[in-house]
Amino acid sequence: MLELDTQLKEMKLQPDAIIFATSSGGTQAGLTLGAKITGFKGQILGMSIDQTKTGDEPFPPILTKIANSTSLRIGLDTQLTEKDFPLNCDYLVPDRRR
Repeated sequence: MLELDTQLKEMKLQPDAIIFATSSGGTQAGLTLGAKITGFKGQILGMSIDQTKTGDEPFPPILTKIANSTSLRIGLDTQLTEKDFPLNCDYLVPDRRR
């Protein structure tokens, strides 16, 4: 996100959103934390390919844990909440293997 922030400033661009596929959470947690650090004003939107917002293992708490652990690991006091992680699950197909 730091590299992207530099590139966007050099190109004088301010995108409304960054949209990407999300699965394990590392990319979404990193981009969201980086957006907070850099002051990015657009939305960071993960399009889930296999995770849900609710259920046995809801994804927002996992994203929050990854981002907050990363923040502490790199020596920052920035902490995120589940509300910081927009997640679109509208395109998930039910698992037909069951």
